Amino acid sequence: MICLNVPTDENMITSLQISDQTGIDHRRVLSAIRIWKIKATEGSYISDQNKILPLFHLAAPDAIAFLAATSKGKKVAYKLISATADSLAQIIKAISEMDIDCEDMKLYIARESITGNIKLGISKNPEARIKQLQTGNSSTLELLGVMDAPNGFMDESKIHKTLAANLIRGEWFSPESIKKLEKIND
Repeated sequence: MICLNVPTDENMITSLQISDQTGIDHRRVLSAIRIWKIKATEGSYISDQNKILPLFHLAAPDAIAFLAATSKGKKVAYKLISATADSLAQIIKAISEMDIDCEDMKLYIARESITGNIKLGISKNPEARIKQLQTGNSSTLELLGVMDAPNGFMDESKIHKTLAANLIRGEWFSPESIKKLEKIND
């Protein structure tokens, strides 16, 4: 990865680093930073596929505030304050060791009835999530399966990476991905 438009302050954390350390999809991190109006500098990076993609640079305190808002704030704040971090690397290490609340998270698999495309996502209530997705989908969505995700977004990210060759867009995969999922489940 090559970062472009990089601020010179070494005490910056990128949205990509937050994504990597927490297992939260980078697009979700970007969206949350925008929605919550977290103070950040826009930048970009070159992906493994040689695409220029957006990222944000956050000062360490802003990154910590962001992380506190994405999980149990008291746990995050306590962990980071008690870490007595001397450097950015130690802060990132402390973040990666945090116990992000993933209790009751479920991975779900849904299929569009017309195309057969597969949606792989995570939710505390997959049935309600499918109803939300159905509102914006002209094809009927069928919930194929649900399984526990004790590691939350990291479990989702792992499956997304396994099925990357079948990716259509976002969290939607081609119908062939169901065969790979069956092999993983065996």
